[in-house]
Amino acid sequence: IEMENQVTKEDQGYINEFSKFHQKNKTIDAEIRAINEKLANTKDASDRCDELFGDNAKIMIGETFMEVPEEKAKDMLIKLKDKQEKDKKALEEKYAVNKKRMDELKIILYSKFKNTINLEE
Repeated sequence: IEMENQVTKEDQGYINEFSKFHQKNKTIDAEIRAINEKLANTKDASDRCDELFGDNAKIMIGETFMEVPEEKAKDMLIKLKDKQEKDKKALEEKYAVNKKRMDELKIILYSKFKNTINLEE
């Protein structure tokens, strides 16, 4: 007769930790998708800015449009793109750290519970 493994307090801690990192990575993944969308919009704005040929650009700040010189608009878009890419990189790094710990926890939990536990999405 095969005896089921008992879930210890330590095991439950691992399961809870895995769940916490899983939820964090779902949130991070959504944030990365949102940044990707913003990056696409920033690229579209940059492309349109290239078509100005020295005219002023209308940019939206809050709920108001402001007219700024083309070079100023291009500079603002470059800074915005750089910030978005930096934010995305930080999120990807955090995701990777979380994923590494989740992989470690999977090894621990699957080694004890085999196929009686499901840690897949």
